Amino acid sequence: ELREQLFCAKIHEIVARGGRCLIPVFALGRSQELLLILDDYWKKHPELHGVPIYYASTVAKKCMRVYETYINTMNHHIIDAHARGANPWQFSHVRNLSNVREFDDSQPMVVMASPGMMQSGLSRELFEGWCSDRRNGLMMPGYSVAGTLAHHVLNEPKDITTSAGDRVPVNLSINYVSFSAHSDYAQTSEFIAKLRPYHVILVHGGEDEMARLKSELSSKYDPKVTAFYNPKNCQTVQLRFKGDRHAKVVGSLAAAHPIGGLPLDGLLIKKDFSYTLMAASHLHDATSLAVTTVMQRPRFRYLAPLPPLLRALRGLFPLD
Repeated sequence: ELREQLFCAKIHEIVARGGRCLIPVFALGRSQELLLILDDYWKKHPELHGVPIYYASTVAKKCMRVYETYINTMNHHIIDAHARGANPWQFSHVRNLSNVREFDDSQPMVVMASPGMMQSGLSRELFEGWCSDRRNGLMMPGYSVAGTLAHHVLNEPKDITTSAGDRVPVNLSINYVSFSAHSDYAQTSEFIAKLRPYHVILVHGGEDEMARLKSELSSKYDPKVTAFYNPKNCQTVQLRFKGDRHAKVVGSLAAAHPIGGLPLDGLLIKKDFSYTLMAASHLHDATSLAVTTVMQRPRFRYLAPLPPLLRALRGLFPLD
């Protein structure tokens, strides 16, 4: 809820100053979630009713029919709204941008365009056309891959090279509010605090971001209790697990008051996750198990002298 408020507030700020807001996204998934958020926010703010919200994607338009049809498979907020007679996917303030070449982008507006990395396509075209105007703004709603324009502009460069090879200044405001399906620091930290694991391995993230996350988590938790790792691809992580096992001594073994440090002779019985140490004579009384004696009398021909054999047998089976 907090990130939704921040997301809408930043966009409101951009259009209120007369600017155009570009939201680079992928065609499916996150885009529909953001459209729901914006349409609901626009309904609550009459001063924004004159500011259009566009989504420019043929694929997204086609998939809207799927979203409108299978409302029964969605979360309870959408199902409840539909039960009250409203279809949340039939937007009041969002429209599809069918013809990019003919729309007037001289007025304040919000445009959600693909691709999300702005390497090419409409999102790149709009960014190159809008980035030099200080009134405009860019809202990044998710993770960007290193080496892409989306990742590059997050570092707020003074200018960029357009697809045509020209250098243009970057004066628009750049905002980042993550709606990624990946967990952020707050969510990861909360999850670790609840589990209190001995080992945490951080994977599937940017190298620099992972290093910062590991550093912050390591400073928050006692390294003697929880160890953090952020291995590189194909790097091996070796973990050592230590587990204490406790056995309850019963019967005559317990009555003899065992002395610490000395060996104790008995039967170790495991049931589920508990251990019990007892004398063999108490096995039948304490458990449903029984003691069985197995006697073997092997016979073989031996033609050598007997004393060497006896010495060998005494070495294997000491006699009292």
